[in-house]
Amino acid sequence: MELNSPAFEVMRAVEKQFPHAWSQADSLRSTLTRGRYRDGSIFSRAEAETLSLKLEPGENPSLHPALLGALVAWRPTQGVYRFDQTFYEELIDTDLEGDVPSQLLTRLPGWAVFVETPLSDNMSYPLLGFWAYLSRLGTQDELELVGIWREESAKLQEAGINPSRDVLMYSLPLGNHPVQDLLQMMYQRADTEAGRLPRNLANSDAFVINTHVVSALLSLLLYLCSEKPDIQDWRPETPKFKFFGATKRVLNAKNPRQWNVGIRMGAALSLARREASAPDGTGSVAIAVRPHVRRAHWHSYWVGKRGEQSISLRWLPPIPVNVEQDTDLPVVIHQVASE
Repeated sequence: MELNSPAFEVMRAVEKQFPHAWSQADSLRSTLTRGRYRDGSIFSRAEAETLSLKLEPGENPSLHPALLGALVAWRPTQGVYRFDQTFYEELIDTDLEGDVPSQLLTRLPGWAVFVETPLSDNMSYPLLGFWAYLSRLGTQDELELVGIWREESAKLQEAGINPSRDVLMYSLPLGNHPVQDLLQMMYQRADTEAGRLPRNLANSDAFVINTHVVSALLSLLLYLCSEKPDIQDWRPETPKFKFFGATKRVLNAKNPRQWNVGIRMGAALSLARREASAPDGTGSVAIAVRPHVRRAHWHSYWVGKRGEQSISLRWLPPIPVNVEQDTDLPVVIHQVASE
């Protein structure tokens, strides 16, 4: 498979500009934060800021520190996720309602992932894709989202955004609170740190737009964290290390991969939509109720014995009602490696 994702292009450009960036990051981990990471994390937002100053002292760096942090976390695994277009549209339109705990997002498949975001009327910002990685250092428990822009978008010029330097960034505090509260908590924390009164977010157009964007991005991530996601040939890279003296170096992924997500699900959704939109009397079966599709939603539930329970998450797709099931849908074959 040709690795043609913008994520690889960005990483190669950064490596060309800063050949020693990754060794500098390893040195920071060895000297400042050794042994302080929690599961799923390899680099923190604070370290990304420090790395940026080491590479480009002074103000107005050419690279946003958040982008450096995302690349450091993503480089050891280099997994790219590409969603089926029909499935993608359905996911980003799924509301984050109910009590889905944000702590579920600590189950990302790897220290970081890159998710491509094709053009869609449901995506308010012109993004090529975004990185997601966990910043879990000491008591800090954050999900960092770092999006890269489509350079050809006229909206960026109007907003004064430089796609080669600026990124879309959200730093979301994870915990037992619901996923739908994350953006509001991020805004409230920013107000507190700036020493200002809380903003009236209900009347903020920017908050409404960002709520929609964050909801879309988190729905894509939640699917990767959910039970038995529909991903073809899914074998995430295992990070590799090597010691150089006292410094523990993180090695580049040997097998960068792109995975197709939701191929079978997308085919089923397309079929259901075709059946549901068929004129009355032309369906494949005689029924009393016209074919239609119930709206998708997230469902979390507890599994396991009492005292040893853990929470599980499922994305319940749009449910075809009175739609004949097609037996010729694509079959997803998962290769199982022998021990």
